[in-house]
Amino acid sequence: MEAAVETFFSFYLQGVLAVLAAGGLGAWIGYRTLSCPVDPRRLKTVFFCLWFGAAGLWAALAVRSLWTYHKYFDTAVEVQTIHNIALGRGPISSINAECMSDPDRNASYFSYHACLAYYPTALLYRLFPSAPMLVALGAVCVALGAVVVFRLTLSLLGATWPALIPPLAYLLYPTVQYAALWEFHALSLAVPCLAWALLAVWKERPAAFWIWGLLALSVREDVALMGVLLGFFAAWRAGPMRRHGIAFTILALAHFWTATHVWMPILSSRQEWWQMRMFSHLGGSTLEIARTVFTRPGVVAGMLGDATRWGNAALFFLPFLFLPLLAGRWTLLFLPYFGLLFVGRDLAFYSIFLYYSVPLAPSVAASAAVVLGRLRARRPALSRTAAGGMLGASLAQSVLFGAGPGSIQFWRQEWTLARFREPYFHRENYILGPHERAAARILAMIKPSERVGAAHYFLPHLVRCERVYLLHSAARLPDDVDTAVYDATRANAYMACGYDDLRRDLTGRGFSVAAEDDGVVLMRR
Repeated sequence: MEAAVETFFSFYLQGVLAVLAAGGLGAWIGYRTLSCPVDPRRLKTVFFCLWFGAAGLWAALAVRSLWTYHKYFDTAVEVQTIHNIALGRGPISSINAECMSDPDRNASYFSYHACLAYYPTALLYRLFPSAPMLVALGAVCVALGAVVVFRLTLSLLGATWPALIPPLAYLLYPTVQYAALWEFHALSLAVPCLAWALLAVWKERPAAFWIWGLLALSVREDVALMGVLLGFFAAWRAGPMRRHGIAFTILALAHFWTATHVWMPILSSRQEWWQMRMFSHLGGSTLEIARTVFTRPGVVAGMLGDATRWGNAALFFLPFLFLPLLAGRWTLLFLPYFGLLFVGRDLAFYSIFLYYSVPLAPSVAASAAVVLGRLRARRPALSRTAAGGMLGASLAQSVLFGAGPGSIQFWRQEWTLARFREPYFHRENYILGPHERAAARILAMIKPSERVGAAHYFLPHLVRCERVYLLHSAARLPDDVDTAVYDATRANAYMACGYDDLRRDLTGRGFSVAAEDDGVVLMRR
């Protein structure tokens, strides 16, 4: 308990107070400056310049971190799955099978996530077969949420400077930045789909709603829960969207249940939805978890003493000054699912520093825009004040907790956040030097026909090989592996032994050094 309190006061509380102070300064400035009229074309030009700058920067940094070997498991599993689909092998991943301790060693990715969206993504991969393309695609998809937020905000606030604030706050949102710059992940593809489906509901366009909604459901099984909320929101609206919302809610529920209780268990040796373990403290099944949440409030209340949990919850809404919580029925779009993440066992689920909550970001920003629109209709001065405060808070939180070049951790190596084992987003991690080039030369020597055991930082670069496994130790390598590659100059928390012991053990299994350059070692049997 003392450690939790210390974490809260030394990290989250100080950050919250700093962001609130910046929000107050922004509110004072916004009250005096945001009343100036603006030409609509100029406003759109300013926004799209900001958007193209952010999307281009994120894509470039994401690709750069791939080439400097700072993308790991998630990127490797996702890219290998898409690569195999593109080659007609099906959605299989030897990396994922190894990480999940699957005895088949080449399990279907669909036992892990129901990601039908990877089939159209594989068509794009056939045209541009490279991991950097997919990494850049993920960053751009995350950035696309700001375009939808801007279109919706423009319809609510008109051609005024405050219309820029919610989409800009979205681009400054730490969760959005982490999702764009960390691993390539399927949830990135869900962001524009859910955002455009929301815009279709707002503009009462049923055909577009179904197209984007179905695309969102195809991304992952847990996105179906957000689809349920989107259907509820559509059903709440009067007019033609009501029946479409009801039908979509039923379809999303059916898809989630079928994927998690029929399709994925059949393909998996675990016979259960793997994410269920994140909520095992609430029950052993979906129904038990729902029953615990709604009928046993004491169990949920017992989790409320976690200062880290509350710190992340505060920072989730703080850039928008908690305005989304005042948006009425719009809270249906994010609050129930955020509550589900909030009661999860793992920090990864409710942390602002990871990607699980990023599909909610467009809805949160849009809800803040709705509140600004209501304030503008009743009290314009208060709307300007709130918009300025939102800009100040977003800027401050991006500086303190963000991941891009505008953040402290990009420039100060000791400014590490959450539970990262290394300063992952520091600028040095994007520098391609002689050591990285030496590693590239070694990896280029590995042929697609080889079966490779590799350190986790090399995995995304070897998905072209027939099978790739995580190199824990020589003893854990499958018998059919004929190649091993690692970097003896780099710390590796996943290695079960030291590098000297690893080389000795590999030699004992019949491997010998085929190439070595600047500490990067390639061994073949």
